[in-house]
Amino acid sequence: MVSEHLAIRSHGQGGSVGKQSSQAYTISEQEQRMKRLEKLKRDLERMSNERDELRGILAHYNVKDWNNRFNFKTIMLEMQHDQVTRDLKNILQQISEALYKCQELTKKINFTASGTVTS
Repeated sequence: MVSEHLAIRSHGQGGSVGKQSSQAYTISEQEQRMKRLEKLKRDLERMSNERDELRGILAHYNVKDWNNRFNFKTIMLEMQHDQVTRDLKNILQQISEALYKCQELTKKINFTASGTVTS
């Protein structure tokens, strides 16, 4: 009897039970889409605000400031380069002096050795 009632109801109303669930699904889907849209709008507004804030920060730096910063770094690099060049010249001078001392000692050793051998 109950199954007959359901069959009559579903046929008698032209399948309105199926339409209701379809409509409920569509409404739920629309609500989700609207929530997603609202979230995207909030995200877009947040990003726009962040962009505007960054533009404001960058507006405080003018070309002269950037050039000064670049020039400062260039000067620092040039100073470091000069120091390395001086250090390299100093090392080369020390090597030359050490080589000269080695040659002088070798001459003394050879002279002393030749003098003791012949005597």
